[in-house]
Amino acid sequence: MIDEVNAFLQELAKSKKIAYIDINPQLSENKRLKKQFTTDGVHLTEVAYNIWAEEIKKVLNSKK
Repeated sequence: MIDEVNAFLQELAKSKKIAYIDINPQLSENKRLKKQFTTDGVHLTEVAYNIWAEEIKKVLNSKK
């Protein structure tokens, strides 16, 4: 179901001309969060949030 939700969000962002950040390729493997990025399979670790923050910075910097 996660793939469908992500696809929906990506299309919605595109239709609204909103930047979409997909961190799934960096944080997951075989459709699951990598163990080093989660404490319980759902919630992100500080390291994962730092990766996400860096991706947000890239988008913000591109919008200057």
